[in-house]
Amino acid sequence: MPVARNILTVGDLNQFVKSLLESNPYLGNLYVRGEISNFKNQYLTGHLYFSLKDAGGVVGAVMFASYASRLSFKPEDGMKVMAHGRVSLYPKTGQYQFYIDDMQPDGLGALYIAFNALKEKLEREGLFDPSRKKPIPYMPMHVGIVTSETGAVIQDMKNVFSRRFPLTQLTLYPSLVQGQGAAENLSRGIRYFNAHPELADVIIIGRGGGSIEDLWAFNDESLAREIAKSRIPVISAVGHETDFTICDFVADKRAPTPSAAAELAVPDQADLFANLQEYTTRMRNALKKSLDSRALALKRFAERPVLRSPAAAWNEKAMQLDHLQDRYRHALDAHMQMRQTGLRSILSRPVFQNPGAMISPGRDRLQSLSDRADQAMRSRISQRLQHADHLKKQLDALSPLGVLQRGYSLTTDSSGRVLTSVQNIRPGDKLTVSFRDGRAVAAVEQTEKTAGGKTSDGN
Repeated sequence: MPVARNILTVGDLNQFVKSLLESNPYLGNLYVRGEISNFKNQYLTGHLYFSLKDAGGVVGAVMFASYASRLSFKPEDGMKVMAHGRVSLYPKTGQYQFYIDDMQPDGLGALYIAFNALKEKLEREGLFDPSRKKPIPYMPMHVGIVTSETGAVIQDMKNVFSRRFPLTQLTLYPSLVQGQGAAENLSRGIRYFNAHPELADVIIIGRGGGSIEDLWAFNDESLAREIAKSRIPVISAVGHETDFTICDFVADKRAPTPSAAAELAVPDQADLFANLQEYTTRMRNALKKSLDSRALALKRFAERPVLRSPAAAWNEKAMQLDHLQDRYRHALDAHMQMRQTGLRSILSRPVFQNPGAMISPGRDRLQSLSDRADQAMRSRISQRLQHADHLKKQLDALSPLGVLQRGYSLTTDSSGRVLTSVQNIRPGDKLTVSFRDGRAVAAVEQTEKTAGGKTSDGN
C-alpha cells in the first residue's frame, strides 16, 4: 500500500508537470512549423485557439489577444505557418499546448526566424533601450528624408509638411528602398545628414507598405547600427501600421506610416496659430485688467483732498507746524527751568559753600591710613627677615661645608663621587679629601672593614 506522502491530487500532478515543462529553457523559446486546423477566433476576447498538425502529429495551440492583434495576416484552417512560443500545460484539462507569441506564413519562415534572431541580438545589446533614444525637436527648420525619389511616399510627406508647417526646409537623399544594395543606400543617407547637420534637425527614413521581402532592407543589421549611432534624431516610417522592422525598434521614434512621420516631425501651423491667438487674447485681457487697475488707483489718488485743494492742505500743515513750534518752545522753557532749579540746589550744598571744611577731614584720614600702612609694612618685612635667618641656620647645619667647619672631612674618588663605605675603595685608588680650608690628594695603601668585618691590608 503506498505511503500517504506519495499520494497527489490531480491538480497537484498537473501543476507539477506544468512546472517541469516551463522550467525547460528549450521548451520556453522554440519555433514550430505546422498546418492550422480547428481554427477558432474568440471575437469577444480576441484570443485564437487552434491546432498545429503535420504528418507526425497534432498539438493544441493558443494565441492570446495581445499577440494576435499584431498579426499581419488572417489565420485560417489549412494555412501552413511558422510559429514561435513556449510549451506549457493547462491544469484544468491536463493537456499540454503550444502558447504562441508570434506567427508568420510558412513561406516566410526563414526571413521570420532571421528577423527575430537579429531583433533579440540588438535588444540584448541595448540598441532598443528607451534611455538612449533622442528627443524629436519641437519645431525643426530642416528635415532630412531618406527614401525613394519616385512614388507616392515623398509626395505625401511633402503635402503634409506644406499643410502643417511650410517654413520647414526639406532635403531629400534619394535611395533604393528594396532589393540589392538598398540597405547600403539607406545607410549612406543617414551618414550623409550626420556629415551635414545644417541640412537636418531630424531625419525621416522609410518607404510605403509591402511584403516582408519588400521591407527586408529595413531589417539590415548595418543599417540598424547606423541609425543607433546617428547624432541627429531619426524617425522610422516603414510600411503600414501593422508592419514592424528592425529600424522601427532602433529609431528614436516610430511612425506607423510615412505621412504620420511627417506629422510627428513638425507642429501643425493651425495649432500654432490657435495657440498664438489664445496667448494674444490672454495678454490683451491681462493688459486691460492691469490698465483698469492702474486707472482706478489713479482716480482714487486724484480724489484725495491734497490734490483737489492744495492750498487748504498747505494751510492745514502750516497750522500744525505752528502748533508744534509752540509745544516745543513751552517744553524747552520748562526743561530749562527744571535744570536751573537743580543747579541752584546743588550749589547750595555745604561742599560748594565751604570746600576746605570737606577736604581737611579727608586729608587727616588719608595721613592716618598712610602711617598705618607704613607701620604694617615694616612689621611684615621684619618677620620675613627673621624667618629667612632661621632657614639659613637650618641650611648651614645640614650643609656638608658646615660639617667641615666642625673638623670633619669629605672624601671623593677620582670621578668626584662621595665615598661613604670602604667597600668602594681598592688599594692604589687615588682619593680627594676636602677640608674646611682646602683639599688633599691621597693614595690608598690598604683598606680595613670594621664592625665585625675581616681586616684587609690590600696586599
